[in-house]
Order: sequence, then C-alpha cells, then structure tokens
Amino acid sequence: MIEPRCVVLLLVLFSAHANAATDDVDQLGLNLFTDLAPLLALFGEQFAQQFMSESLLWLDHVIFGMVPLGILTAVVGAIRVSGPSWARAFIGRARESRAAAEIELMSSTSDEVCEVYNGLAIVRCTGKPKITELLLFPVADPADDETCGLHTLETAYVESKPSLLEMGHFGITSRWDSQGCAESKDTRTHNVADISSKRSGSGSGHSDEESMIGVTPSTKAPGPKPPKFPSRLHDSAPNLQLNLPHSVADYSKTIKELWYAAIAAVVIQSGIIIVGAITSYMRRVQHTITGDIRTYGFPLFLSGTICLNIGMIICSWVIERSTNEHVWRRVSDSKKRNSDPEFQLFWLQQKHTVSDQAFDSFLILGGQKREVLTS
Repeated sequence: MIEPRCVVLLLVLFSAHANAATDDVDQLGLNLFTDLAPLLALFGEQFAQQFMSESLLWLDHVIFGMVPLGILTAVVGAIRVSGPSWARAFIGRARESRAAAEIELMSSTSDEVCEVYNGLAIVRCTGKPKITELLLFPVADPADDETCGLHTLETAYVESKPSLLEMGHFGITSRWDSQGCAESKDTRTHNVADISSKRSGSGSGHSDEESMIGVTPSTKAPGPKPPKFPSRLHDSAPNLQLNLPHSVADYSKTIKELWYAAIAAVVIQSGIIIVGAITSYMRRVQHTITGDIRTYGFPLFLSGTICLNIGMIICSWVIERSTNEHVWRRVSDSKKRNSDPEFQLFWLQQKHTVSDQAFDSFLILGGQKREVLTS
C-alpha cells in the first residue's frame, strides 16, 4: 500500500519535471526562432528579384526595406546593376553583361532584352522578338481617318495631327510634358514685346511712322515644336508585364494600394521594435520570457534594424534608378465633350524563336487603358 506521503512527493516531483520540460520547450522554440530568423532574412532570392524587378516608386522601396527578405540578393543585385568593376569582380560578376542583370533585376526592355508570351505566362529573355504593340483609339468618323484609330505608340505621339498621346514621367504624381503651355508662353512673350514697343513709340510725341523707324515688324509667333519620341524606345521591345493586367485602366488605384502596403510595412517593423523594447526594459516580461537581458542588447538591435532598413531601401533604389519609366495617356480635348480618354491596348505576336525558345503566335489583349507604361 502506497503511503500518502509518497503520493504527495510523486506529485511534486512530476509537476516540477513538467514545468522544467515546459520551460525547456519554450526556450527551445525561442532559440530556434531567433536563430532561424536571420537565416530566413538572408535568403529569399526569387522573392527579392521579382519584387525589385517591378519596383518603380519610392513606396516600393519602403515596402521592400521593412522586415526585409533576400538581404544578400539585394546587395548583390545593386552591385550587379550599378556597382564598380572591382565590386562586380568581388562577387564573381566581373564579365557579366548588362542584359543578364536586366533580365533578372530590372523592369525595362531594350534591344537585347524582351518580354514574350509563351501561352502560360510572360517570360523575359534575350533577343529581339517579333511582337508589335498597337493602340486602338475611338474614332468619331472612320471615313475621315485613314488609320481607323489604329496606331503604334510612336505614330500616336509623333505622326498624328494633333498628337493623340502625351508623355509624362511616371511617379506618385506623374509629371506631364505640356507643349501647349510652352506655346502659350512664347506667344504671350511675343505679344508683350509688341505692346511695349508700341507704347514706347506713342509716348515719345512723334508720329506712328517715326516711332516705328528702326523697329522690326512683328512676325507670327512660332508654332509648337513637334513632339520627339524617346530614341531609346525605337528599338526596345514592348513592355508586357507592366501593362498586361487588363482590369487596370490606370495606375491611380495601384498607387493607393502601395500607400496602404507601405503604411502596413512600417507599422509591422515598428511593432517588432516595440516588442524588443518591451522585452528589454520591462522586468516582469524579462523574467517571464527570457530572464536577464544585457543592457546593450536593445540599442544594438535598434541601430542594426534601422541600418538594415536604410540599406535595403538604398539597394532597391539603386536598381530602380537604372531604368527610366514614362507614362502615356490620351490627350484631353476640351472642345469634344464626348472624347473618350480610354483606348484599347493589344499586342500581335508572330511565331518566332528567341534565345533557342520557340514561341507561337498570339493576340494578347491588354484591355481598356487610360495610361500605358514604358520602362
């Protein structure tokens, strides 16, 4: 028969052993998380490359820099794109062509890099594709328009009279090149010069003929300069990936979503720092979670986190800075109340071979657009 004292002793020992086992499991889980978190942050190569290749705004850089993944990939990518020769040699990329870095890390296309549809997805490869980008504008009277509203980006911007598109620099607030403003400014300056010359002649007390002696008659104000299509876009392949979502007519909604994502990323990163401060300076939490903590731990954690965030933002910015993004939109016509700002975007792809890869012919629909993005 077991005595009550033995039962009590066994219960005490069992509870103590269970508490010790629970503490060991908690400590093991905490150590495992703290040890694996830096390793997980260092890797994530494909995620980092895909995100940086579509980063176009400073909001993208902030999102990428908060709670970052793919740290080594971002550093190596910045060196591959804009690093000096000795830095590229240090990472083993001294003889790498720019096209190799452009395929993996940039959003742009060029005479060496293109985007082609393989029937399942958009792929980037080196070479010149047989693909044409076309824009279909609504026409009020097709009989008066030989093109029937069908243009390429260059013909709609340069050859069409008046121009159907205007070009701007892509950003959170896009800056548009307004030629009409320049024209009105030149005309206004010329008219002011004519008025001032007439006033000086009439105020001198002489006749009109005498006042106009030595004064060159005013000529007609020069017209606006014809728009110049960016030379680098002549031989560049069309941008499919940036314009393919057929449900996205312009980028205002996308920019709004980026604002939300950037705010959420900053909040999450700030929350991690706040948790670190609580576990470092609140005695009750210290003994509950980790026990004693060194006083220099949190300052080092805070400074390291801030430096890491800034460094990742700089790496993403360096890669984005290597490309130039332009946005194109329909010229607004105030005289035509029924002028439609939207147009149809699509691509015609012939059956061809690029970089030993065979691609079939496709008609790729981009949907109704108000803006087209080139990089």
